[in-house]
Amino acid sequence: MRESYLQADLDTMKEEYGSIEGFIENGLGMTKEQPVQLQSMYLEKILRNSRFSLV
Repeated sequence: MRESYLQADLDTMKEEYGSIEGFIENGLGMTKEQPVQLQSMYLEKILRNSRFSLV
């Protein structure tokens, strides 16, 4: 993906929803807790499959 495409998407989210968080809540219909849960779930999966340990 080109950086310019990603920047255009981020700019559109901010223009239409006021912020990226606004897009997540209003555009995607997620609660404030759901993105945190997804982040935790995927980070845990990455760490489980990684050769590195944070401990």
